[in-house]
Amino acid sequence: MTVSVSGNSGLNGAQMTLAYDKSVLDCTAANTGTVLGGMMGVSNPDATTGAIVAAIGTSTSTKNGTVCTFDFKVLKTGSYGFALEDFML
Repeated sequence: MTVSVSGNSGLNGAQMTLAYDKSVLDCTAANTGTVLGGMMGVSNPDATTGAIVAAIGTSTSTKNGTVCTFDFKVLKTGSYGFALEDFML
C-alpha cells in the first residue's frame, strides 16, 4: 500500500495510522517515503490500532510523491479493506 501526495504546498511532518483486519493481513513493514526524506521518522507496523508512520522535520518539504509505504503478508482469504486514520500533515 502506498500513500501519496500531489499539490503539496508544504509540510514539516506527517502522522498516520493504517487500520486493517489483522486476522487476514500482517503488516511486515511501514516506511517513510521520498516526500518525508530528510525528516526524522518512526514507524510501528504492529501497533494495536494498525500500522503507524510518523515523521517530523525542521525544514518544509514541497515534494510530491510517496509519503509512506506499508507492506503486507496475506494470512488467509478475507476482506482486504484499509482505513487511513489519524492522518495529519
